[in-house]
Amino acid sequence: MHPWLGALKGDKQTPTHALDLITGLAILLYAVFGILSHVSATNYYNYFGTIGMYPLLLVYVLVNIGAIVYFNKHREHFGFWKHVAAPVIGLLVMVFPIYSNLWPVPAKPYNIFPYVLIIWLVIGIFVYLARKHGKAAK
Repeated sequence: MHPWLGALKGDKQTPTHALDLITGLAILLYAVFGILSHVSATNYYNYFGTIGMYPLLLVYVLVNIGAIVYFNKHREHFGFWKHVAAPVIGLLVMVFPIYSNLWPVPAKPYNIFPYVLIIWLVIGIFVYLARKHGKAAK
């Protein structure tokens, strides 16, 4: 991303350019998809909230798996309850929301949102690999 987006301002060191961009994109997306498709602001909010929830669940699961793996390799701070039992409980707790959002197959348009996440992840992986390859070539 362009360094301008990461510029921090003020006492709180807020990335105002990035926040302005996200706000502008949200308004533009609502104008295009919401108003032109006759989707209410509430449904628009629900749709994007649902799409945003999938990555959060995925990250939560991956962080729990990562904690187990990391603390098994770095045993100096290892505690069974903190570094195995708690992440496993967290994983088990996440099974229900993940499963219930995928089965039974939700009504349209919610049934396509998992595929939106998959496409977003694939695009992200390609961008990551392209940037990594570009830095390696320099």
